Amino acid sequence: MKHEGEKTFESNAPEMWDSYHRSPLGTVTHALGVLKTTLVCRAFASKLLSMTQGPVRSILELGCGTASTLEQLRRRTGARCVGVDRSPEAISAARRAHPGLELLEGDIFDLPFADRTFDLVYSVGLLEHFSRADQRTLLATHERLSARHVALMVPADGLLMNSILFVNKRLLGRSGTWADEEVFSAELLARNFPERTFDHASMDRRFANLILWFGWRVT
Repeated sequence: MKHEGEKTFESNAPEMWDSYHRSPLGTVTHALGVLKTTLVCRAFASKLLSMTQGPVRSILELGCGTASTLEQLRRRTGARCVGVDRSPEAISAARRAHPGLELLEGDIFDLPFADRTFDLVYSVGLLEHFSRADQRTLLATHERLSARHVALMVPADGLLMNSILFVNKRLLGRSGTWADEEVFSAELLARNFPERTFDHASMDRRFANLILWFGWRVT
């Protein structure tokens, strides 16, 4: 369960994410959100573009949240940029902040796009919140909608990330964001998804190896 003041939410429930995006000023979650939307999103956009080959003219982010990374990609590429998230709070905030994006409140497991619609399909901090079966579906969704490139960012199986999750989950009794996430490594990806070949899988040293980027080129 997830505790926010007097409220309790099921982990990964839509209400949990709405509460996450409403985090008040002065909380750690709010501070991390500000950091992501002002600085971290720029580094994420740079990494995503480095994982592609040649220009991209259309981009889809699954689970876009407030879409700060997607906005950075739009500014740098001029591409058509589409984001999908099931949180009304997140989509409302993203629409106010980034009117140049196409933003859809909806279910990432039931999307209205044709196959191979986008040059790049990506997600940031999404996969770890789902079961292994849903993860396979999400990987297939990334690939189905992409004409060229797929990229994902997930928590990395490293000392710092594992320590953060241990403190939040075991010592503070939390679940949800920064608590019940799964961690990933190149070896775990190969073991859990043997049907896939990932062209890229590496920790990001700029973020103290807290995160792992992986992806592949669609053929």
